[in-house]
Amino acid sequence: MNITQQQKQLLILEVTYIKEDNLNYTYNILDMHNIDYEELIKIDTPDALILSILCDCKDKDSKEVLEYLMTRIQELTKDNSREPLKIQII
Repeated sequence: MNITQQQKQLLILEVTYIKEDNLNYTYNILDMHNIDYEELIKIDTPDALILSILCDCKDKDSKEVLEYLMTRIQELTKDNSREPLKIQII
């Protein structure tokens, strides 16, 4: 997913700092609703697909999107698990 620095700034809700004697850490908090789920689906990795669940589905039926995501995650991870994941979307 290629985003410009300006677009990245629009996604950031908050910049958080942790400062201690021997620690200086900064991280950004993003509003996942501002990220297009289709951009993460294009990456087609289990991590990206899981994150895409939190994103805006636009005008798509969210149940259909979730069913696709769960099916694709199962396909990508089928060799990594001993027992298949069974999830029912209500």
